[in-house]
Amino acid sequence: VDGFRLNASDMSGPDFLSIPMDQVERIEIVRGAGSVLYGDGAVGGVINIITKKPDQPLTAKAAIQAGSFNTHGSSLNLGTKQDHFSFGVTAGYTDSRGYRDNGDLTKKSLLLRTGYDSEERFSAGMNVSILESHIGLPGPLPLSLMESEELRRRTNSPYDFSDTEDNRYQAHASVKTGLGDVTLKTGYRERLNTYIIGYTTLKSEADQLDAIAEDSATLTLMNESRFCLFGMDNSLVAGMDLYSSKYTREVKGAENKHGDSWAAE
Repeated sequence: VDGFRLNASDMSGPDFLSIPMDQVERIEIVRGAGSVLYGDGAVGGVINIITKKPDQPLTAKAAIQAGSFNTHGSSLNLGTKQDHFSFGVTAGYTDSRGYRDNGDLTKKSLLLRTGYDSEERFSAGMNVSILESHIGLPGPLPLSLMESEELRRRTNSPYDFSDTEDNRYQAHASVKTGLGDVTLKTGYRERLNTYIIGYTTLKSEADQLDAIAEDSATLTLMNESRFCLFGMDNSLVAGMDLYSSKYTREVKGAENKHGDSWAAE
């Protein structure tokens, strides 16, 4: 998202709940290897989501939504751009009971963005993303229940759930030089996911609560130069990517897993 990796270090899928959908400007699909631009892991392709930036002296947008299955929510977006400086804040809340029993979703999100762009030589910015979410986990059902609209809404796991706190802090700066554009990006992420899968009344909730915690930091230095060769426009990109992650998984009744990793490219 905006050039920063959303995937967690445990190879799980990205959490798209942290992205304010009404603030997405465009989505780029980049095929092939792109580790120089996007870091390790970008070996087969990249989905890069670019969010909107304030481009007016003052913008304000508020929305309220309602839908089936007791779905409701609200969002607020404020932004301003004065000369070379810009600032934006987006806050959102969503609550839904869901189609199935224990298929509820509650999400609270906050996104702060600030930036400076001289449009000629220097640009910099900082983003802060905060997310809290609760998801019910209804689990699978036998195929025999799928033919009935009423029965397929049921669940055999009425108390399973997943709670997530995911905070990301990002900063970047770019300078145009005679040797090309030099960009420095850094980011820090702290993520805590607590969940219960396979709830039983024989134990208290606290004795069944498992957790995954992750703290990761990234640092990227990149230089991109453009030149003409044999009448064709070319670009040369060179970069260095540092990544550090601390991962902990605590499972009740099993051995906890801990991992510290770092990578340099």
